[in-house]
Amino acid sequence: PKGGSPTLDRIPLLFNADIALLYVEPDEQDAHFYRNAQADELVYVAKGQGTLETVFGDLPFSEGDYLVIHRGILHRYRFDARGARGDAPKLLVMESRGHVRWPKRYRNEFGQLLEHAPYCERDLRPPQALEAHTERGEFEVRVKARETMTRHILDHHPLDVVGWDGYLYPWAFSIHDYMPVTGKIHQPPPSHQTFQGGNFVVCSFVPRLFDYHPDAIPVPY
Repeated sequence: PKGGSPTLDRIPLLFNADIALLYVEPDEQDAHFYRNAQADELVYVAKGQGTLETVFGDLPFSEGDYLVIHRGILHRYRFDARGARGDAPKLLVMESRGHVRWPKRYRNEFGQLLEHAPYCERDLRPPQALEAHTERGEFEVRVKARETMTRHILDHHPLDVVGWDGYLYPWAFSIHDYMPVTGKIHQPPPSHQTFQGGNFVVCSFVPRLFDYHPDAIPVPY
């Protein structure tokens, strides 16, 4: 079924003890805020655009973006009006028990991306404007923990933040900024790896220059 909430009406497709793959085509704007306290979320925006409201500020997103939302980060989706084609938002959500991160072979011992990585730190987009909310009233927060969804009602707006410091925050990465690895001969599947999690990887297969050595074995073999 299509429609519903971007956080409450996700359809499980595949799952195991390490990762759950879910899909949703929301047609509602959430009134509540959401926090996943049991998993990191890696969300691929297949269709749609809008803003992810977070305690760290607003994070704009559009079609082709990966959104990395680490566990415990409070947020809410705000989708823009549908475009000329009338496309509804489409989200592919990966819930990871482990920490979502760059592949180890792309990082040095200090965590910096190396020159052979298919992206660089400048490709990451952190939250932008931070608006401090001081409204009082009733504000609903849904929390997913221990395979259970709980409901909390706060008497103040949960985004009542005037500043923050540190390096744990949500961020976006566009598939259009991914630079595929090419070679004279066929490159093995790890060359497409984009993210690493606990006992799983995420690969991005994008248009690229194909094997160009005159004796290269064509794929499929």
